[in-house]
Amino acid sequence: GKEEYIFPLDKLLGIEKWQRIDNSVKEKILSFIGKKKTYQNILDTMEHVKICIKTISNIMKNAKTDKEYYLNKTDKKINIPHTLYIQIDGTYLKMWNEKKKGKEKIKKHSIFSTVHTGFDKAKSTKKRPVISNKLGVIELDNIPEYIKKNSKLTNFVNKLFTLITSYYDINDNIEFMVLGDGAPWIKNIVKFIQEYFPKNKVHYTIDKFHLTS
Repeated sequence: GKEEYIFPLDKLLGIEKWQRIDNSVKEKILSFIGKKKTYQNILDTMEHVKICIKTISNIMKNAKTDKEYYLNKTDKKINIPHTLYIQIDGTYLKMWNEKKKGKEKIKKHSIFSTVHTGFDKAKSTKKRPVISNKLGVIELDNIPEYIKKNSKLTNFVNKLFTLITSYYDINDNIEFMVLGDGAPWIKNIVKFIQEYFPKNKVHYTIDKFHLTS
C-alpha cells in the first residue's frame, strides 16, 4: 500500500498534515508579499523545498496576522517536566533572488531559536540523542542592525515569546535554560526573557557546540 509518515506530536497538538510547513519556509514565502511575484516565481526560488503552488497560495491567503502565519493554532499545550531549553544562534541562509536578468544566489542574515523540553530518554541512544517537543522561530535579515543595536531585537523576541506562551504550559516552577555562543545580543535576549517571565528562574550557558569548537 501507500507509505504514510506519522508525526505523534502533531497528532497530540491537533496539527493537520498541510500545516507542517517550517517557519523559515513561511517567512521566505511571505517576504514576496507586495513584490508582484507569481506563485510559480516564488516556487522557483524555493531550492530543496518540496512544496507545491497550492501550498504557497494557502500560506499567502492565511497570512492575516503575523501571529497566524508562523504558528499553527492549537488549544493543547506541551507539558514541561522542569526546564524549557531555548537555543539561539545567528547564521547566513543561501537563497535564490529573482532579478530582471535572471536568478542569482544570495546570502541572507538570519537569527533562529530552537525550543524544546530536553532529551527524550525513551527514544535517545548513546549515538543518537533525540530532543523532545522541539519547535522554533526564525527572523530573516537585519542581523547586522540587531547586533549593533541590541534594543532592535523586538521582532524576533516577540515571535519567540508568542511561540513559548502559545505552545508550552508555563507556570512559576518552570525554569528556562538559554544556550548560545556568548554573543552580547543573545545575552540581551536572556534579559528580555527574565523580564517577561519575572517569577521564573532563567539561566544562560554556552552551548556544547561552541564550547568545544
